[in-house]
Amino acid sequence: MEAARQGAWVEFDGISPTTIARHVDLVRSMRDHGLLSRVLISHDAGWYHVGEPGGGSFRGFKTLFTEFLPALRTGGFSENEIEQLIIRNPRSAFSIRDRTKPVAALILKTTHLMGSVPGVRK
Repeated sequence: MEAARQGAWVEFDGISPTTIARHVDLVRSMRDHGLLSRVLISHDAGWYHVGEPGGGSFRGFKTLFTEFLPALRTGGFSENEIEQLIIRNPRSAFSIRDRTKPVAALILKTTHLMGSVPGVRK
């Protein structure tokens, strides 16, 4: 939380059908602490897993839209908050700006945050 308060981006990565509730809790905690504007989300879709036959099974590119966003809505997130997550935050994070002073560009992955967000269970 402190990194986000100081301007860093916090990324919750690896959203999958089995982690929807956990990721909703993580995003809710950031929102409840007034830090939704510092959150990026990703679902790491694809198929290649080192060591698995044929690279593993393919995981589609739609979970974010077909499961996670509906779960946010069900969990009480407004359309404005959802637009913040999927439109305004990425636009801000990946835009090129001329800055007069350095800004933290820290991205913390979900795996590093598990258990460290107050009020969020593992």
